[in-house]
Amino acid sequence: EEAPSAPDSAPAPVDFKKLELLDEALSPGQVDDFLSLYLREIERHLERAREAHQREDLPALAREAHVIIGISGNVGAARLSALASALQAACRNGGAIGSLVQELGTLCDESNAALRLWLEGRRPTSTAAVPAA
Repeated sequence: EEAPSAPDSAPAPVDFKKLELLDEALSPGQVDDFLSLYLREIERHLERAREAHQREDLPALAREAHVIIGISGNVGAARLSALASALQAACRNGGAIGSLVQELGTLCDESNAALRLWLEGRRPTSTAAVPAA
């Protein structure tokens, strides 16, 4: 089921077709575990990225951005992955790193909310907990 999108808005934070492919390839429990792990890990790496930015540690920030590129791509969060790629490039080449880190946090929140809604929508009677932001 695709999420509705507003006209003239940015693309959805998550590609739900990618989630449907995961849903077809894995058991429901495996999908839940995979996405729950992602939600924990993305928050951890986002926090590390923020800390690296505060320390002005560009190599560490670039490494965290690289991890975010991969793990967000795995769950269909293509916009988050692309933004992390821009952040990684800015760390190497100079650029508006502060605004990218801030935007990364905002987009991460949007993507995580969309993933949680998708998980809740596919669990009619589940009692499994999804980590909160």
